[in-house]
Order: sequence, then structure tokens, then C-alpha cells
Amino acid sequence: MTRLFSPLLLLSLLAALPAQALNVPSGFRRPSKHDTNNPILLQHQQQQQQQQAPLQDTSANKNAHKNGIYVPERPIFGRFLVITDIHPDPLYEAHADPDTCCHRGSNKKEHPLSTGKYGLPVSPCDSPIHLVNDTLHWIKANLHDSIDFIVWMGDNVRHDRDRYNPRSEPEIFAANENVVNLFKNAFGTDNPYTPYEIPIIPNIGNNDVYPHNLVVEGPTLQSREFYRIYYEMVPPSQVHTFNRGMYFMTEVIPGKLAVISINTLYWFETNPIVDGCDRKKDPGALQFRWLAITLKELRARGMKVWFSGHVPPTSSWEPTCLSRYSAWLHEYRDVIIGGLYGHMNIDHFIFHDVRDAYREKRKEGVAITHHDVPIDPNPHKKLEKLNARQKKLVHQFSRERDPMMTINDKQEYFNNLRLFYEDIYLGHEVDTNIGVSHIHTSIIPTYFPGFRIYEYDINGLEDATPPSTYANGQPFRPWSEIFDATEAYLQHVKHLSYEDLDELDIKAESSASSAFDLLQLAEEQDEMSAMKKKKGKKGKKGKKGGKRIVDPTWPPEYLEVESGPAYKRQLFTPLSYTQYFLNMTRINIAEEDFSYEVEYETSKAPYNMSSLMAKDWIKLAGDLTTTEFTSASSSYELWKLYLHYAFASSSFEVDL
Repeated sequence: MTRLFSPLLLLSLLAALPAQALNVPSGFRRPSKHDTNNPILLQHQQQQQQQQAPLQDTSANKNAHKNGIYVPERPIFGRFLVITDIHPDPLYEAHADPDTCCHRGSNKKEHPLSTGKYGLPVSPCDSPIHLVNDTLHWIKANLHDSIDFIVWMGDNVRHDRDRYNPRSEPEIFAANENVVNLFKNAFGTDNPYTPYEIPIIPNIGNNDVYPHNLVVEGPTLQSREFYRIYYEMVPPSQVHTFNRGMYFMTEVIPGKLAVISINTLYWFETNPIVDGCDRKKDPGALQFRWLAITLKELRARGMKVWFSGHVPPTSSWEPTCLSRYSAWLHEYRDVIIGGLYGHMNIDHFIFHDVRDAYREKRKEGVAITHHDVPIDPNPHKKLEKLNARQKKLVHQFSRERDPMMTINDKQEYFNNLRLFYEDIYLGHEVDTNIGVSHIHTSIIPTYFPGFRIYEYDINGLEDATPPSTYANGQPFRPWSEIFDATEAYLQHVKHLSYEDLDELDIKAESSASSAFDLLQLAEEQDEMSAMKKKKGKKGKKGKKGGKRIVDPTWPPEYLEVESGPAYKRQLFTPLSYTQYFLNMTRINIAEEDFSYEVEYETSKAPYNMSSLMAKDWIKLAGDLTTTEFTSASSSYELWKLYLHYAFASSSFEVDL
């Protein structure tokens, strides 16, 4: 993708923009009226130093878990919460005109209760503060004592759709901090060393950055400010990782289960600063290098992991990033359980076929040694049409346009999605070739607000003793040392020429088995590079699309990998989920008490899924599209109900 401007020039211009003073209602913190060109540095520098103080190696903190975040012991319930796209709007006014994003005017005469206290569904309006506050209060009152951790996938600020009230960066930070405080009120403790009762894993959304969609590699004032906001949720062992890339890993059940919070904006096609993952030193490629080390360490420890991110892994990702992601899902199918994403506000699931990934790998000229996955030279017949609609659908959300788009957009997207489901069901050979990602309903009332509770298998958890040594008998290194070595290695990667980096990758393929090995090789390569420079030799600039002998952003190809929780029933296999939604019509018009209710459960009718393993999703894809097990009318009726749930029971689907 050709870039028509200098990223550094753009960022320097952005830094010079004056902050906007906002008329923010009480209850939501107002950004300072005295914000200057660098509000982060001036407003929060002292506060950052004070808040990071508890993270020092004091005697009390030495008792913390080795990953850096200690959570008080409590029973494991086998349940976790997924919540996304909260989008609080302190400027929202009840009965205001939706054409002003519910900020001004009056709609009371024509629709007296349409823009109620809790928002207006199927509109461009964001979430009223009442909706955000009462949602977290409801979760605290009803779910507090029955979940193990929370996956929270970003977009914690209003959209920038109102030209009379443009967002500013201080407002974005303030909005994120306010939502953090709501989680703190619901799940926080008074102990600075045990700040939360359960792990909470945040993620950066495309609207959480300024301007939206645009994020560069850190450390930046932006990444440091987000760390200041989220530091109690991010393991301090990964402060440098977060400051550089705003991604990290958290052990939600120490030594057994983890969640990796991915920065999807580095793989997002709409981010103009990044350019795919096939250039070895770009931010998206560096995230894959970090992921490679982290996944390998998790496998060595016998751990399992969920991925979480904001923008879902669809064709809106850079193709070179999406294909790599699908390949990692497959090659680490013994470790990775699945992916959890937001952004689109629509409840549905998508598949990743490794055959498509390796077809892209071959196009890049990277050698394929896999023998158990056939590489079909032709993609799924319906995949290209689905990708085109999927890309348009996701990009509409990313460009701050009307989130409804057109009915035709939605209709064509779901028509192609159904055809793709059919292709997957009829065309898959073994379920281990297929990965699954889940896209979740939002709190913002784009349709009706909703969130989800997953249930997973905990049978044998107490008897499962994690190993304490690597295969060679050496004890596990602390995570802090692993991440420090990884960050040092990545710094060398960034500084090496492409020619030297190619040499490093060739050496590492045969002789590096850990972050420490990679760091040692990188240091040696850096020394050799320095000697070359003294002799007047210059490294070659990498050429996009050129043949690579070794590219560690692609996973190693493992011919014999045991099936993990997503493919075989075992500890941490996802069993079911319960989808909750808020009936805005009843609450706004009938003025009923605020309460979320169960929308559907996967283990019950109409889906009756025995678990959430890949084979169950493939079977559901068949039930939704074919007549092998059901009549054509039954399949169509199930599809209509699937659409109803996709739009959070808001009845938007009746127009499709």
C-alpha cells in the first residue's frame, strides 16, 4: 500500500493541535482547560510516578505472583466475562435529535421516548453515562461472585461524529480512565498489591487512539499514558512491552491459563502508519516475533491461551497479517483456544482455514514444508465475495460513518457469510485445519446492548500440576526475565539492516530455542554489523515481497501436535456461553427496572451445542446452511433466528 505522506510529519502536526475544552456533564471527569500541546507530559507525569511506585520490588510485592499481578485466592468457577465497545458519551442528552448524535435539539414531539435515558438503539448515538454506570453496577450485583476473569476489548470513548464537539486526546484518556474506575469500583480492592479481585484484560480500540485508527510503535506519550491508566491491569513485567506495542499477556490462572491482548491496530488495514506484516521490522511483524516467543514459552509450560483484540481478524486486516494469524492458530492448536473480538457490534463467528494461509505464504516465496495440510491452489468459491463485503462492513465502523451503513451492505454481507459457512462445512477435511474467532455484541446501543459469559471445563484443574522445568530439565525462567530478553532482542531487530536481519533469522532457525538464545545471536549480529560499517559496507534495504529463506513471523510447521482444548474435550475446553442483552424498548418506553436478561444459551435450543469446540461450530455452520441434518425450511428458520441474535434481538434483521 503506497503512503502519500510522511508519518513523522503527520505526528508532528498532530502534536501541535490545541486541546479542546469540553462541556462534560458531572459524573465524568473533565479534561483540564489548561491542557497544552503535550497534555500527557504536563498533566500526568507526577501522577504516573506516584502510581507506579507500588510496582517497585518491595518486600510486600515479592509475594506477588511471578507474572507480576497477584490476585487474591478465590474459587475457580469456570466462567469469564467478555465485554466490549462501551463508548460512553458524556454529551448525550435524552430526547435530543439523533442527527446531532443525541447532543442537541429535540426529538420529543415526533418520538417522545425514542432517545431515552439509556440511549437510542439503531442510531448513530453513543452510550449515555447512565447506561455505562448501570451496566457495570448490574454486573457487580449479579456476576461478581461467579466469574474468574474479564476480557475487555476496548473503544471506551464516544465516536468523533459531531463536528461541533470534536474529540481531543485528553478527552480520550479521561474517558478510558473513567471506565477503568468503574471496573475498579466493581472488582477492586483496597490493597495496592492486589488491586483487583480477578484479572481484567483490557485492549486498545481503534477509537481509543487519536486520531482514530492511527497508532505508531512506541514508546510514545500515548502508550505511556495508556500504561498509566491500565497499569494495575498490565503485569509490570511487561511495562516495556506495553510501552512499545500496547500488547501483553496475563496469566488468568497462574501457570495454567493465559490471555494475550493483541494490538490489532498494527494489523489493521485502515491504520495508515503500518503496512502489513511482510516487512520484517514493521510494528505488525514485530508483534508476531513477540507472539512467537510468548507462545513457545506457553507451550513449554503446558499452558493454554485465549487471544483477545478489538478489530476482528477479517479481511479488514492487512492480508499479510491475517494469513500469518491463521497459520499461528493452526500450528499452536495445542495451546490456542480461540479468539475474542469486538468492533463490529454484531454477534457472529468466523472461521480461519489454514489452507488459505499457506496459499498466501507460498505467494510470498516462503518455503512450505507442511505435508499434512493440502494446499488447494484455489480459494473457497465464496470467500472472495465474503471478504469484499466483510472489508466494507468493518471499514464503515472504522471511518466513523453511520454505523448502520445501508441495509444492502448488511444483507449482502450475511448472504455471503452464509455461503462461506456452507463452503467450510462441505469443504473441510479435518477440523484441526479450522480455527474459530468470536465477534461480540457491544454495550453501545448500535442495536441492543449486550455482553457474554463463557463457561469452560475445569474438571481436573486441582489435580493438574504445572511443570516446573523445561524439557532439558532446567527450571523455568521468570516471565520478567523472558520479556526483558524479548524486548532487548526486538530492539536489535529494529536496528539491524535487512541483510543482517536475514542472516540473524537463518542462524536463529537452527540454533535458537529461547528468547535468551535469540538475544545472544542478535547481539553477535549487531557486533558484526558494526564491524561492517567500520569497513564501509552497507546493509541492503529489504524489498517488499522478495523471497525470504527464513521468516519467523510465520510459525514453524509442526507435523505432530496434540489437539488442544478447541479440538478435543479436556481442561479449559470452552463448553458454552450465555448471551445477555438489554431490552431498550421496554426500559425506555415502559420504564421497567434496569436489568439485563438472557438472550440465548448455546447449550439450549435452538442451537443445542454440546460444546464450543471447532467441530461444534462447523456442525452449526452446516445446520445454518445445508439440509443434510434438517429440512430446508428448518435450516432457513434457524438462519433467521441466527440473524435475530446477531443484531442483539433488536429486530434490525427484519429489514434485511
